[in-house]
Amino acid sequence: MTAPAAAITLDTPRLRLRPFATGDWPAYAAMCADAEVMRHIGQGVVLTPDEAWRSMAIFIGQRSLLGYGMWALEHRESGALIGRVGYLDPPGWPGFELGWLLAREHWGNG
Repeated sequence: MTAPAAAITLDTPRLRLRPFATGDWPAYAAMCADAEVMRHIGQGVVLTPDEAWRSMAIFIGQRSLLGYGMWALEHRESGALIGRVGYLDPPGWPGFELGWLLAREHWGNG
């Protein structure tokens, strides 16, 4: 059995990778409502705010249960949630996957 993950954050000069928090929901729901952002994510369809909430809950649960998972991607200067990055591997998933999602206004920043 894997122990619950500690609330670890990772910092780069421009970004902070941290666990998702309740306050991330509005920004994450907005990203998930953008058809261009979601074009290659999952089934390629936008998520409702409720579906975005459940998506975040899955990320939080996987990190707690397995000790790894998706990170919330925060812009260090502004503190804004700009995406997610990390591993997906819930039961029934086709395979261990590294994935990411960025809000469209943050595309192309290197």
